[in-house]
Amino acid sequence: MEGSLQAQNQAQNDRDMQAKIREDPMLAIKKREQDAVKEIVSNPLKMQKLRELKERMEQEREQKRRREDGPTRPSSAAGPASLPFAPSPNGANGTAVRPSYRPGGYGGRPPPGRGAPVRPQLTPEERAARLAAMQADAAWNDEQRMDRVRQMEIQDALERAKLAAAAAKNQADPKFLEYVS
Repeated sequence: MEGSLQAQNQAQNDRDMQAKIREDPMLAIKKREQDAVKEIVSNPLKMQKLRELKERMEQEREQKRRREDGPTRPSSAAGPASLPFAPSPNGANGTAVRPSYRPGGYGGRPPPGRGAPVRPQLTPEERAARLAAMQADAAWNDEQRMDRVRQMEIQDALERAKLAAAAAKNQADPKFLEYVS
């Protein structure tokens, strides 16, 4: 008797698990994705287009990387002054010593897209004008904030008055009247 009950429970658990798997939305999404991939893989024209698109994207990525990295070697016409490091008397046996070494292979500059943006230098007049504009904006923002605070205080006072009037009309608890006043 007990064995048959366990078998029934196991069968019920198996049916529940199969129903959960059939009705799982993530499983349905994955299955649709797999079907779409199968359809594309089985179609040679679509596969060819995908290969061409991939090659084109890789070429664009490579060109972008080259533009960001800049030239990898200085030109021979530029001379030794343009080298990222110069021979130093401090170097042993006349070897070159780098003035600043930064690991990562970017020649002392930050990796592309990671450095601080270069900002143009401002003249003292431009700096003074910017500072004055920022101070004027700050003053205006303070005035606006104070106006909003005053409006909220008025709204709070009106709300407290309405609550007090309603409580007095309904003869509410005196402690409540003290709270809202």
